[in-house]
Parts: sequence; C-alpha cells; structure tokens
Amino acid sequence: MIIDTATVPRLAPGCRLGSAPGQEDMLLVPEAALRMKGPARMIVERCDGQRTVADIVDELRGLFPSEDAARIETEVVALLTRLHGRGVIQRA
Repeated sequence: MIIDTATVPRLAPGCRLGSAPGQEDMLLVPEAALRMKGPARMIVERCDGQRTVADIVDELRGLFPSEDAARIETEVVALLTRLHGRGVIQRA
C-alpha cells in the first residue's frame, strides 16, 4: 500500500501508544516498543481511522505555522510509510 494524502490511517490491531506518565513516548506493538521522537506521537495520535493524511497534515500545519508546509507533509507521509512497513499502520 502506498501512503498518500488520501489515505485514512489507523493503528493495526495490537498496537497502541504508551501512556505511562513521566516516561518517553512509546508506540507499543506486539513484542516490541518503538520510541516516538519529535512530533511522531502527535502524528500517530491522529491515526484514528477517521482522518486522512491530508487532515493530519493540515492539523500539524496549524500547530506549527512557522514550519515549511511541504516539509510537514513529506515528514508525515515518510513516518506513516515506515510504520506501515513495520505493520503498525493500516488503511482504515
């Protein structure tokens, strides 16, 4: 599957964001944990099966108006593509 701005991503079954207070942001996947750095957690939190990638990008552009809009889109698509390759993200 190719991740593009029309894709509606969601976490795969068995995957969830860690929520222990005071700990690093972690994405818990079956038999592993992935550290979430930078805005990665904000991106993954929005993968709810309702929003498109374009919706996620628009929300992040609103949160980070001083950042380059094209770069935000490129980085969101790149992260979700990597996570899809690891079986963490699927199309809703």
